[in-house]
Amino acid sequence: MSMQKIIIAIIVTIAIIAGIAVIIYRKCGQNLINFSEIAENDNWDELSLTIYYLSPGTLTLFPIGAELLADAWHEQRIVVYGNDLREHADLLLQLDTVKLIPVAEESRINARIYYVFETKGGRAFRVAMWGAGQSLFVNGREVEEHSLLYDVLIPFLPEGIFLDIEHLIR
Repeated sequence: MSMQKIIIAIIVTIAIIAGIAVIIYRKCGQNLINFSEIAENDNWDELSLTIYYLSPGTLTLFPIGAELLADAWHEQRIVVYGNDLREHADLLLQLDTVKLIPVAEESRINARIYYVFETKGGRAFRVAMWGAGQSLFVNGREVEEHSLLYDVLIPFLPEGIFLDIEHLIR
């Protein structure tokens, strides 16, 4: 095989790998839950929301990833089920149309709040707060801060907890 054919094969392989990586990266940022479909079919009992957060003032020795916060580091956890979510359907439906803008320069996550909408079918919509400059991580993809991602969270926080973390989300 000539050197030219080897170089072409390497370039084609790199292009294929890069294309697959772009598809995976874009899919990570997609909303895997269609809230409009849930509302139309009145399937609110299929949906749950779990909120994990560190109490304000909690110091850590290293940045915490979202999964670590959920698995081991959470000091607080709130779970909300179908009927309580239905009461805020108008707010949740906005998640289907929110335009998330990827950050220009990616940073490292240091999760202090992490919330997950899940369906019984295994689909999830995950938001972890924060990266550099108040960026957010939606389904693993770092995006610019968007007020709707806070607004969706607020109705489900008990008042005392909201007051504790209000300075973080406003």
